[in-house]
Amino acid sequence: MTHDYSRAVKYYETRLQEDPKLLDLRTDLANLYYRLKAFDQSRRVLIESLKYLKTQEQTVEVKSKNVTYLALMAKVLLEADMQYAGWKLKDNPDAKQAIIEARQAQAEVIEMCRTANTDRLDDEREVSSEIAFRYGAYLEEREGNSNEAIAAYNDCLSRKQDHVEAQLSLARLYQAKGSNDQCLSILNKILKQDPSNEQATFMIANMQLVKGQTEQAINTYKQLLEKTPDNFNTLAQLIELLRRAGRLKEVNTYVQAAEKICKRSNMAGLAFCKGLSHFF
Repeated sequence: MTHDYSRAVKYYETRLQEDPKLLDLRTDLANLYYRLKAFDQSRRVLIESLKYLKTQEQTVEVKSKNVTYLALMAKVLLEADMQYAGWKLKDNPDAKQAIIEARQAQAEVIEMCRTANTDRLDDEREVSSEIAFRYGAYLEEREGNSNEAIAAYNDCLSRKQDHVEAQLSLARLYQAKGSNDQCLSILNKILKQDPSNEQATFMIANMQLVKGQTEQAINTYKQLLEKTPDNFNTLAQLIELLRRAGRLKEVNTYVQAAEKICKRSNMAGLAFCKGLSHFF
């Protein structure tokens, strides 16, 4: 922890002891501990904050802050897991419970906003969509439950139709299940919203390969590399296709373009693609 961070933590802790009502400061402190990877401390702050909220009048603002703390709690617990190998498909009941409680609490917030006819209803629906997305990601990544994950992602999209991450996750799951028409329909929606979306374009290229549309896939990969020459996942796919087609002479153009802008942190990807281009 640097000196500046230490001062910030000390300031937050002191101010909260003086005035526990500073709810935003509680969020800031928990987030600061999270960024410092002091996950136990972040969790402590959130537990104290959730206990404090139970003693307060349950207004929309208090309930909304409760959702914030619960969602952040889930994030902290899952990130702490991810510091160790083997976190995928590793259940975390406390994190899951926090997400479930956040969904339930946010439903109450939305109902209160609807009853009061406030102008914050759209914003609260967006919060609800994000929580539904996180729940879907948990079900997919931690439990491997694709069916329930699909339901959660669809719930997210029912609240925010253009949630791109949920759309991509849904498309990926449909593709894994062999539901290519549903997958393609979602990818086309994404590209209609964002024609330059690289992930959707890459997935379409892979689907073209599955359908035996090799030339279309090659052209799609080339289009991607014109936008981001150092996308080595795409470059590797293109090299492999051109090698199979006996057109390795076309590879140099893309390898050289990648080399010109390659950052030191990505040199391994460049080296792999260079080696792949010389493999016969």
